[in-house]
Amino acid sequence: MDARVTKHRLGNMLSYDWLKILCAIAAAIVGLVLFFTMVKVRPARAQKFIVHFYGEYGYGADMATLSDALDERLSYDVLTVRADSFGSGMMDGAAYSARRSSGEGSVVIVSDYAAEGKVSSFANLVKMGIGRAAGSSDETLGMFYAADEYFEGLESYLARFFGENWREAPVLNESEVEACFRARNVDGPNNKNRYRTAKQIAAGIEDEKARLTALRSDYLYLLGRGLGQDDGLLPFVTYTSDVREYKAGVSLGKLTNLSDLVYYKDAEKKPMHDKMVFLIYNNGGEPYEEGKTNDGRGDLKYEAVTCLKYLAEHYAP
Repeated sequence: MDARVTKHRLGNMLSYDWLKILCAIAAAIVGLVLFFTMVKVRPARAQKFIVHFYGEYGYGADMATLSDALDERLSYDVLTVRADSFGSGMMDGAAYSARRSSGEGSVVIVSDYAAEGKVSSFANLVKMGIGRAAGSSDETLGMFYAADEYFEGLESYLARFFGENWREAPVLNESEVEACFRARNVDGPNNKNRYRTAKQIAAGIEDEKARLTALRSDYLYLLGRGLGQDDGLLPFVTYTSDVREYKAGVSLGKLTNLSDLVYYKDAEKKPMHDKMVFLIYNNGGEPYEEGKTNDGRGDLKYEAVTCLKYLAEHYAP
């Protein structure tokens, strides 16, 4: 049988079968696209750590490297890190509202400075976030966590994994750690493509241990720098509504080098940082509960602790 490939035979094939060849190439491309789409790891909402800056600010050189600096410090389960800024104009306000309505954003840095006759960006933002449950007169910060309540919740969270004496004599509950990891990343909705084999799952459990250990360490660092103490490096900032008083955020005013990242201008157009505030968004979700899967929002909301530690460590005097 003569099966040689000749110029004549190749020309005949291209003349009569070109449509089949194009269809085969197109089918192969579609198949590859579908394959890589199915195996691609897509960050869930909780696995995106996004820092917002809300208001009219100037930015130092560190703004360009903030995302990379945080990416190096946040846990293995944060897959996307970004910093976005929004001015006070109408277009920026619409963009900010759209982002928040989709649940985007982890923390926001905002100024409590108010020019004469004006309201600060901090006060505007907190007032906008306050809400009441339907049919209830109970007021909450709504869009934000009250700082004192957030850190109280963190202490309860750490006690679940390290025991009640989590500060001085932590004992890591490895079965609880594994259950938490599986509920979020194996049995839950988050990126099952990352953990399909026993080897991948075992590595993920070790990463989860490291996440919790680092979270405890970062929080102890903040406590050591006077978190929530009026005479400490990071006191809470109070906001008083018509109904009640809130410990709404954490002051960054004593971080004397913060202007390398962000600053506002006072009435004399001087760059200032002393009234900058760190707020933590409330994006819903509950931490791991035994026997329940979750999407990670309740666990990964505590990545804000690592972000705050970076700011304190990097910009403190």
